[in-house]
Amino acid sequence: MTIAWFLTFDGPEEQRPGMPGWFRDNVLPAIAGQPGVQGIDIFTGERGSDPYHDDGAGPLMMVQVDFDSISSLDNLLQTEGLQTSFLFEQKLPENCEAAQGVYDVIDQVVDGRTEVQPRTAALSYVVRYFRPAENEKEFTDFYVSHHPQVEAKFPNIRNIYCYLPVPWQNPTTVPVEDCMIGNEVVFDSLDGFNAAMKSDVRLLMREDFARFPPFSGPTTHFAMLRKRVFDVA
Repeated sequence: MTIAWFLTFDGPEEQRPGMPGWFRDNVLPAIAGQPGVQGIDIFTGERGSDPYHDDGAGPLMMVQVDFDSISSLDNLLQTEGLQTSFLFEQKLPENCEAAQGVYDVIDQVVDGRTEVQPRTAALSYVVRYFRPAENEKEFTDFYVSHHPQVEAKFPNIRNIYCYLPVPWQNPTTVPVEDCMIGNEVVFDSLDGFNAAMKSDVRLLMREDFARFPPFSGPTTHFAMLRKRVFDVA
């Protein structure tokens, strides 16, 4: 079981170039190597071409920290390094803000494979569905059992993930995003992603979307480059 802790940073566009360096200098040393931390990834924006969505440049940066359990995350947040970080005090870059979420990671098998593969490709299409839905469990159950099975048919797709929120007592001052499910499809490059969006599978995705149980919350769709900055030895 993998628990993913996502941190999403928004703010003025002029802060975008410096965000990865800020994280590496000010936050990464307090997280990397702590008990239960399995890996850390930084996501930065790309401008992909999806015929059905154009949600703009996206957040300044996203960070994913993978843990072996919720208790490992809770223990990390009690360490001195995190207690004195932006999570508990206002130490973000000027005029920036953060949100967080804790998720159970559901790995999906892509067509042509018999088991899930490590995430090594660089381009992720990061999708979030926010509350409300008429029946949240019905919505998320339908999504997990239908949508990834269509995504698996994309040409040259490498990975598919669903992220289901985990009940969690937030001990920090950073708000928890009101997300009911996340999705991520992974490709080798932006060109590979753009080609997949032009394939017939994208039409099948839209047909499946039309069958979703009723929901009225917003959605976001962002193409992002992922860089691994810590891996457990």
